[in-house]
Amino acid sequence: MQVRVKAMGILRQRLGKSDQVVELPEGGTLEQLLQQLQLPQGMIQVIMVNGERESDLHRRLQQNDEVTLLAPVAGGNGIATGPALTLKELQAIIRSLYGTKDAERGLQGCFLWFLEEVGELAAAIRLGQRKEIAVELADVLAWLATLANVAGVDLAEVFTRKYGPHCPGCGQRPCACPPQAKP
Repeated sequence: MQVRVKAMGILRQRLGKSDQVVELPEGGTLEQLLQQLQLPQGMIQVIMVNGERESDLHRRLQQNDEVTLLAPVAGGNGIATGPALTLKELQAIIRSLYGTKDAERGLQGCFLWFLEEVGELAAAIRLGQRKEIAVELADVLAWLATLANVAGVDLAEVFTRKYGPHCPGCGQRPCACPPQAKP
């Protein structure tokens, strides 16, 4: 059966077009459609089927259904309107968007881009540009996820191991290290 897919926002770029027809087996589900499109669920904020919002990924689709996919969108305050992402989802999004390019750049090449973004963040902080600080923080986080992906590191795992139970410096929660100490 054929299903029409309309992708909005960054999903349009990810798929290479905003409108396409996808062939699914009879009785195919939304989950199967997303798998065929190679879109991680964390990249999608809203799914609509024939103009109605749908959250059940096991919903069976019908011939000529129209599925609209919307990516998380930042509002005027720079805060995403969708649910918060986990570190695993963040890494998966970055991997799906840029994994091939990042692997070609290698760890050192990606690290240089990361440093460039840290420099842009430093400039925004120095100038007190709140909107630019938010944008540059997102860029720094994206490049940190890139570095982790290229290095084969699961950020959620290593962060939890180091900082999850207590401060790595003093062993307490909250931290009781002296102000001049680096935990």
